[in-house]
Amino acid sequence: MTPVKHIVLIVLGTDPTQKAGGIAFAIPGHLAAYRVLGIEPVFIATHSSTDFLGKWLPWLQAIPVLLRQLLSAQKAARRSIVICHVGGGALSMLRKFVLACLARLSGGQVIMQLHGLEVDNYLASGFGRRIFAALLAPAGAVAVLTLWWQSCLQGAGIAKPVYVIPNPLPAAWEERATRPRACHESSGLISILTVTRLVRGKGVDDLIEAMALLPENYSLVIAGTGAQQADLENRVKALGLQQRVHFYGWVSGVEKQALFDQADIFCLPSRYDSFGMGYLEAMANGLPVIAYDWGPIADVVADNRCGYLAAEYTPAALAESIKRMESANCRKILGEAARLWVLDKFAVSRVAQNVKRLLESLSQ
Repeated sequence: MTPVKHIVLIVLGTDPTQKAGGIAFAIPGHLAAYRVLGIEPVFIATHSSTDFLGKWLPWLQAIPVLLRQLLSAQKAARRSIVICHVGGGALSMLRKFVLACLARLSGGQVIMQLHGLEVDNYLASGFGRRIFAALLAPAGAVAVLTLWWQSCLQGAGIAKPVYVIPNPLPAAWEERATRPRACHESSGLISILTVTRLVRGKGVDDLIEAMALLPENYSLVIAGTGAQQADLENRVKALGLQQRVHFYGWVSGVEKQALFDQADIFCLPSRYDSFGMGYLEAMANGLPVIAYDWGPIADVVADNRCGYLAAEYTPAALAESIKRMESANCRKILGEAARLWVLDKFAVSRVAQNVKRLLESLSQ
């Protein structure tokens, strides 16, 4: 690989200081992974919020900044590599495509790091695949979050080299994962925690239905807000689960940590995640995980090691998987394995090695 002092690494992505969740939340971990390799990245924000100005003004402002960085690298006889962190939306891909083209025309090499679930929709049709391949044209390589995504792109005939670069653990989560989970006395009550946006596809509706199939000693804490919240609250009332299902709203900081400390099981039966940072946070806290065996989730949560993945996408299958964790000892073994799993697979230093292999491939 080119010595790091001869590399200018320019990173394009959502401003992590202005937008919560999604790519913005993952960006700091990726920047930390680049630094592990001895490369201080130049970060250029291309998106800061969901309104019109937030989508377009940072992107327009990024163009001259990017060109100045590329010109400066060229004058200093340094190799410029541009990593575009791309959401799956059409506009996000189009914006990054334009920036990637400018980078290529200015002598830079381009890596497209894909984050969005929408990629699967593009690959579902011949027309979508052709458009998607065209948007990747400026890239010398593509990075995806899991092996499942790599298989999808390769199976769809995407000709670019495809590397797996998962989202790294945020620093606070990685520090938490270095400490074994504190044991607490088992009272026979089992607390299930889910932390997510309350929108369709996240599976919280299935989890509530599953609660109706579980014994009375199971309770559910739902932390999050979203468009589906009122419907979910109404369903809890209709099922008579008000004493066992509790909505906590959006939580963060000490309040969120307390929920993880008090929980016995983390459950998120999502079919709407391209990766699932929530699983990483739960496993970093030493919690065993219940989820659906859907898409990329099995690459993030190791089935029968970190928890159980239900093969059928039904409340009944979910309830059966949860009941398999009835034993406190079972939960302890799976939770400890989950904590070690995230350190092994998603620590910043581990992800940095994946990045190193990708950068080495570009120099060949």
